[in-house]
Amino acid sequence: MGGSFDPPHKTHIAAAERAREFLDLDEIFFVPAYSAPLKASPHEAPFEHRLKMLEIALKNFPGKYRIFDVEFKRGGASYSVDTARFFADMFKGGEFFWIIGADQLLQLDKWREIESLSKIVKFACLKRAGFNFAPPDGLPKSVRILEVPFAETPDSSTSARLTIKNGAKNLDFIDEGVLNYIRENKLYS
Repeated sequence: MGGSFDPPHKTHIAAAERAREFLDLDEIFFVPAYSAPLKASPHEAPFEHRLKMLEIALKNFPGKYRIFDVEFKRGGASYSVDTARFFADMFKGGEFFWIIGADQLLQLDKWREIESLSKIVKFACLKRAGFNFAPPDGLPKSVRILEVPFAETPDSSTSARLTIKNGAKNLDFIDEGVLNYIRENKLYS
């Protein structure tokens, strides 16, 4: 599960757990993006803070997981195909699912080397409030997408950042430890 995690929120964690359960996955690999190429604006929190917040957010994750900083170590734009190749090389013979939300599904045809990526992974797509489960017209037929049933929610990192900037003290969808970390490090203010 890749993402900016800027900041990570409970819906990220619930989506990962739902995909793990639904697809009977052995383990979830969380991969914070160093620099997401299709993101309209740069990350607001530096990578090191996003990584730390993700560690805090996952402290009670019920399944087996690992966090990989492979995109940080690689530097530059974070392309999913490069990350998928890293995992395919590391875990030869494994079956991989790339967990995405419906918002990412809409721009999947713009992902770098999408046909090469689809030879390595299947996409596990969770619904997201305000987005239809409809692959873009330009998406190659080789791309395999599985719909993972999930309660639609409007929660997003963008709404979390805006709420924090506006001075809100309580955000139900952000882990308390993550909120404390944000306050201690004066992020998003």
